Amino acid sequence: MNDPALCRPTVGFEQVGQRHWFGTTELPGEPTGHPALRIVPDVHVTPAPLSSGARHQVRYTGGWALVHVPTGHELSAGHWLPLEWLRRFARLLATCGIAWDQVDGNPTLIDHPQNIIVRAIGAHVLDCWRRGVPVGPGVGVTLRTDADGDTRMYCGNRHCEDEFTADGEPAQLLGMGEDGQDEARSRDFDELFEIARDMGWRDLGQGLWLCDTCATTHQPAPPHIAQRLSK
Repeated sequence: MNDPALCRPTVGFEQVGQRHWFGTTELPGEPTGHPALRIVPDVHVTPAPLSSGARHQVRYTGGWALVHVPTGHELSAGHWLPLEWLRRFARLLATCGIAWDQVDGNPTLIDHPQNIIVRAIGAHVLDCWRRGVPVGPGVGVTLRTDADGDTRMYCGNRHCEDEFTADGEPAQLLGMGEDGQDEARSRDFDELFEIARDMGWRDLGQGLWLCDTCATTHQPAPPHIAQRLSK
């Protein structure tokens, strides 16, 4: 199998058994917000040629899968998801109230009560991917005005993915001044919006803007996939 970067030993990763037709494959799993949910490289398993002496052969597909660790079964959104969107799917599942460490059997089966929740969250994530918007509610209007009347802009994604901000803090709009980057502030909203566009921010409407990082990581699904998801 061609090992992706996720397959290499990494701090915080542990071996996860994913269930297949012949048994399980052991792959390093990326942690999520719940210890019973891990992201592993998606693999395609087929019977091996008799001449090889092996029972099966494993090939990395280039995608990723979310696995329920206690049972080894995959939890799907109903469609293949890029890694960034699969992580968001996992985050929502980890915080949806299901006691994943107490789920027995196959958590994807229809007779499990949590299957309704999983399907609803999956449909929501797929719709967000189709439109290229955050899966969680944003902070709404991203403009903040201080006591002096100066207004600043912040990323509207509640789970802002800018690596230079503290966890839970959205990125602030920075402008280019004579001494390099500095916080952008103005009493003219249109001026802030112009700076935001120049800095790669994206306007989602209704006062919601994504910083350049979140705008990049929230790319809408390709047209041929978006068309399929909208049906």
